[in-house]
Amino acid sequence: MQFRYGHVATFVPLLCTLLLTTSRVQAQIQKHTPQHAPGGVMGYVKWGFGNDNAPMQLAANSGMTFVGVGKARQGGEQLLWHVGAQGGQTQLVQTTARTADLARGTFMNYAGRDTLPPLRLYTYVSSAANGIRGTLAVGGTTKERLPIRAMKEGMAEYAVYPRALSATERMRVESAMALRHGITLNHSYFNSKGMVVRNYYRLKAYNHRVAGIIGDSTSCLYQATGQSAEGEAAVRVTAKAIGEGASYLWGDNAKRLAFAADRGNGKWMRRRWAATTTGTPVAGMTLTLDTRSIRQLEPLGEGESYYLAVDNSGTGKFPVGQLRYYKAHMGQADSVTFMGISAGVGESVFTFRAAKDFFSTIDVEQPRCSTGAKGALRVLLTGGTPPYRLTASVDGKAVCVHATADSIVTVPSLTQGKYVIVAYDSSGKSLCSEVTLHNADLADVPDLEDVSFAQGAERDYHLETKGNYACRWKTPAGKYLEGRRVTLEEDGEYLVELTNDDGCSTLRTLNVTTATSDGFARYEVSPNPTRDGNIDVRVELTETAPLALFLHAPDGALLQTEVREPDSYHATRLYLPIVGVYILEMRSGEAKRSVKIIRR
Repeated sequence: MQFRYGHVATFVPLLCTLLLTTSRVQAQIQKHTPQHAPGGVMGYVKWGFGNDNAPMQLAANSGMTFVGVGKARQGGEQLLWHVGAQGGQTQLVQTTARTADLARGTFMNYAGRDTLPPLRLYTYVSSAANGIRGTLAVGGTTKERLPIRAMKEGMAEYAVYPRALSATERMRVESAMALRHGITLNHSYFNSKGMVVRNYYRLKAYNHRVAGIIGDSTSCLYQATGQSAEGEAAVRVTAKAIGEGASYLWGDNAKRLAFAADRGNGKWMRRRWAATTTGTPVAGMTLTLDTRSIRQLEPLGEGESYYLAVDNSGTGKFPVGQLRYYKAHMGQADSVTFMGISAGVGESVFTFRAAKDFFSTIDVEQPRCSTGAKGALRVLLTGGTPPYRLTASVDGKAVCVHATADSIVTVPSLTQGKYVIVAYDSSGKSLCSEVTLHNADLADVPDLEDVSFAQGAERDYHLETKGNYACRWKTPAGKYLEGRRVTLEEDGEYLVELTNDDGCSTLRTLNVTTATSDGFARYEVSPNPTRDGNIDVRVELTETAPLALFLHAPDGALLQTEVREPDSYHATRLYLPIVGVYILEMRSGEAKRSVKIIRR
């Protein structure tokens, strides 16, 4: 026997999502004919949704397969299906928590089921050797008084086969259902022709919150809108049309939904998505980003907008020649949209940037000391109006001046140093970027992580290296320090030159700051006042730390306490049961904040 399950969390709003999913499934599956089958795997006994107690006879010499999508409710396990033997005695059951053979007295619990989200894909495969015989019913209840409940909404979708499917057949059926419901599988995705439309092994690092749009008539899949049903599914993709045999699937790398500065290349979201386009190119797509899911209270700086960055090389390195940007349009509520997206057949990677109306992206080719090879910069200018004027300088001296109508400018023959790139477009817009080139053949010198000192703390710093290097520091004020152990008296960027015994050197940069906050970077409590009693609380801390929330009622009594695990961003919802003035106290370490909240 094989017992399997897949899972994802439903996204907000839960009720609306499930209703829309059920409606779409009903519209698609109810129209199926004998030429249709999930994953193109023919020969099913039943393919449907909901609860169906109509008997499905199983022969002992053929085995069976059940694949279905169901929602597990909290507070107890529910019955998915059961097989009754002659005389009405239940022989086999599968629930949201386990599979049990009552005739043999054996069972298997699902590992980690207590932490699984509600919407899950369940699979059961039994060969003829197991001798299962009787009638199978989906949902409902058993005659025995088992400690399980009926699944009220029934299965979102299921298929029953009177035989044991092969591994490939099973994965094809699972793929069709997973794509319809936004479920992430731990194997590759197939279409009804047996073609791999997303390779699990090639994209294993991106196998989180997998979803897609697809045209697959055999599986009754015309999925022009796709979104994962898992938590933190921040993106939704919609196509004007999706051709038969075409598909566009994506999944993310589970990195943080927050922007971080990339030295010399602006602010990029840490999370990235890998997409696979199969069949034919897909054009006219619109991607919607849920900005509320970003784990920062102020992701955009003054004058900045959201940009979708698409790397058509599929490498995730976003090379200038194969990088395309789409600027955001305001969407509904807490969302922005990116329109007119096209994807050619193959793999691509996308993420988001926060940038002003005129910005640069810089590819760096590092120089080498041992061979004397020079470095180069390849600069992509985005958002401006040509022609452009670009100047590259080091130590205040211009090394290159370009006047061009091309949005990609190459600055060749560069030695190591800190370069300043300044560009102007024809309308007077300007940008300034800094990038450090360093000799790349001293690989045992690591990049240096930013340092933040507490107020009043000693500011000694020791640079650790594997080899024997002489160290020379240039401070933000332009002074020079010698040695591996130095005192970093100023905030700002330090430039470190490390030279080995052969006379070859390389450069590193170190950003130094002083913590000016007591731990709370910013927080938001909204809506305040509230009329329905619901309050959303979002807190951003200066570092990863636990957060404790204490809600006091109008009479001063402690109404609610919530202690959250260490993180730099916290979001929760509170409820104010009656009209009045409440006090919310927030504590992180020794720091605390108090907020007055009103329910009218």
